[in-house]
Amino acid sequence: DNPKGYFEFIKARKLRQDDSWLTDAHGKTVKIVTQLLHHLPSQSEDLKYHVIMMHRDDDEVLASQARMLENRQRQGGRLPDKVLKEAFRKQAARTKLFLATRKIPLLAIKYQDCLAEPLATARLVNEFLGQSLEPEMMAAAVDKQLYRQKNSLLS
Repeated sequence: DNPKGYFEFIKARKLRQDDSWLTDAHGKTVKIVTQLLHHLPSQSEDLKYHVIMMHRDDDEVLASQARMLENRQRQGGRLPDKVLKEAFRKQAARTKLFLATRKIPLLAIKYQDCLAEPLATARLVNEFLGQSLEPEMMAAAVDKQLYRQKNSLLS
């Protein structure tokens, strides 16, 4: 639903069935949805992970998903928002525990902070990933026009 398209690696969607591509992703950034992080194989000499978890307001996530489904003329699940929000929270907690147990470094970023202070956020990411990135270029990629499903209490 992003008018600029997506930068998603299709194989990442199938991590549950096939993780053979992970060694080819060395030194790269790959978006993996929270539900699939549990399918990462154990770290090894060839596989080292750093996870950046983006946290966004639950109401905004639900509104964004509903709009996307509407635009695609598809129906979503029929669970009440309250149930979905609780599922999101539990999933995030389980994922954080999984990462801590596996000793996988985690940087948690708030979506709102990224929009409000893109350069500061980019500098945090750069520091977390070893100072080899270009924060100014990263910050320039943040497009506030794409922030369309807003929780009026946050914006």
